[in-house]
Amino acid sequence: MPATRRIPLFAVLMLSLALSPGTMLYGQNSTSERILIETTGSKDEIIAAVEDWGGEVTQVYQNLGLIAADVPPSSVDDIRSLPGVEKVNKDVVVPVPQKVGPFNSRGGRCLWGLWTRLLLRV
Repeated sequence: MPATRRIPLFAVLMLSLALSPGTMLYGQNSTSERILIETTGSKDEIIAAVEDWGGEVTQVYQNLGLIAADVPPSSVDDIRSLPGVEKVNKDVVVPVPQKVGPFNSRGGRCLWGLWTRLLLRV
């Protein structure tokens, strides 16, 4: 393949990868920040304020007093100052740990595996 055709093909491939849905984390883009709002007051007032400042509430946890939202970075300090807001933290995606089988995370046998081996030998 001539070098002149490789560059446009490579550019198209890179552009398609950059714009694919898999490159964005849960719809987040560079103009928003995922946060968790811990509340003690009225959630309705906080939700209304988040939406007024251009944010989007993604989840309301009824029994925990938490609100998850995507907000513009400039409004995070304003949300912290709302009455009824205890804390505002980043909402991060935590990967599920992989199953390690009969071994613990340090590579040795776990206690359960050791006990079953001892019992089977008796």
